Formats: sequence, structure tokens, C-alpha cells
Amino acid sequence: MHFSSSALTIAAVLLAGRAAAGFDRQACNGIGACTTSASCNYWPNRSDNGPQEPEYDCGSAGTINGQKSAGATINLSQGQSAQGAQIVARADFPRCDLAQPSATATLLKTTFDGGITVYGWIEYSCTETTRIPDGGCYSSLKNSSHVYTCKVLKDGQTCKHINNDIVDANSCPK
Repeated sequence: MHFSSSALTIAAVLLAGRAAAGFDRQACNGIGACTTSASCNYWPNRSDNGPQEPEYDCGSAGTINGQKSAGATINLSQGQSAQGAQIVARADFPRCDLAQPSATATLLKTTFDGGITVYGWIEYSCTETTRIPDGGCYSSLKNSSHVYTCKVLKDGQTCKHINNDIVDANSCPK
């Protein structure tokens, strides 16, 4: 049986649950931050439908299934260190549906699997003064920071979340 490394990574994160942390080695002036999905984010396929069910409808660009949606979310949780990550100027950042970034949030855009673009932000908590080593988020969440997903696009088309997988709408900052 053959599994791709990205499929195994996504499966591991889904098995570990939403609490699994990403690591942004560039955060907090290079000290690093352990990043977790904010409680008001959509999270792919928490239902029994499985990871191949459509998670986003992207109009003429088609749909995004839960496995790819999870991969994009994991990529965003790596923040500034993510492959394809770019810091976005506030003037170029889209209006979000669920929550709005604070004045101190780091606004990001990242690409995943070629055609998927995710806009989001991280509210960093930078309290540690010693560099966090790679893998330093497994036993504790140093510089615990929250990742928010704002907009998902596929091949330039805005995608609409089509499952009711919101964790806690009341916890979303407005």
C-alpha cells in the first residue's frame, strides 16, 4: 500500500484533532511560535462523511474536498514559515466572513496544491525569550498563538464553505 507523505501528515493531524499545533519558526523575531487553529474556524470534515467529501464550493472552479482543505489549513498554521506564505498588507486583505483580524495580527496568504489560496492571520503571543527548536510544540505550546482562516480561493474563484463545521461562532472576534 502506498501513501503520500502529505496524506500521512494530514491523517496524523486529523487523528490528533484540532489541538495539533503547527510551528512557525520565523514568528516572534525568530524565536518561533506554536500555532493552533482558533476555536471559531471551520475545520475540515468533523462529520462522519470522510475526508473526500466536498468541503468548499468554488463555483466554476469546482469543489475542495476535506483532505485538501485540511492540508491548506495545516499550511496556514505554519504561518510565515509555510511554503508559499506571504505577508499581506492590510489594504490588500479581504473582508472575512466569521471574524476580523486585530490591529496587531499578522495577515497572511498561502498557496496549497497549486490552485488553492488561503487568506488568514495569526494572533501571535510572544512571551518566550529562548528560541524554540523545531518539533518544540509536541510537549508544550510555547508562544501559543491562534490561527484564523479568512478566505479560501481555488483557481481565483472565491469558495464558500458548504458544511456546518464551525466550532464556536460566539468565540469569533468581530
